[in-house]
Amino acid sequence: MQNGRSFEKQVEKVIEYIESLGFHGHKNYPKRLEDGTYISRGKF
Repeated sequence: MQNGRSFEKQVEKVIEYIESLGFHGHKNYPKRLEDGTYISRGKF
């Protein structure tokens, strides 16, 4: 697994949980595939 991707996955889980409670959450880093391939830039 790409270095740092496991941390990104944990952040995504926290955001999903926050949103399930009815709050807003987003991440400010680019989306990547499991192998680290860049998909799109992060939200601003």
